[in-house]
Amino acid sequence: MEITRTSGGVRLGLTYEEMDEAELSFESFEKGDSATERFLSALLAMLRQQGYITAGPSRLDVEVSETEDGMSLNIIQKDVLICERVLLFDDPAEFESKLHELCSDVEGYCELWKYGSGYALIAKTDETQPDPKQSILSAKLREHGRLLSRRPFDLI
Repeated sequence: MEITRTSGGVRLGLTYEEMDEAELSFESFEKGDSATERFLSALLAMLRQQGYITAGPSRLDVEVSETEDGMSLNIIQKDVLICERVLLFDDPAEFESKLHELCSDVEGYCELWKYGSGYALIAKTDETQPDPKQSILSAKLREHGRLLSRRPFDLI
């Protein structure tokens, strides 16, 4: 297996022989394929151990292409930005529906704030493009609002 460091990650070249050994094929190389997932798990562990990719909050994109000799994998590491999303509502009866709209996971980070006569839910997301308006709004709510709960799912 040929490993080359790139500006955004790592490029690997696999020969047909190496693909056969790992029970891989270009046609079946996809999420959900057990051979693909076993191979990628072992590969990523090795790449992290050898310092080709870093551990930490990041997203890995895998691009696969067929070559004359076998297959080429391009693994691109992208930092995950922690962004915030804000939902405003006036009626406390809307709380539960807004909370489930914002946070599908009970374990997700979310805050409930009171501002003036309204309420706000602020949640952290892993979106790749932060919305500056949402960041400013969440900062203003924290500056001028009153925190009601850091665990709003407990209030349901």
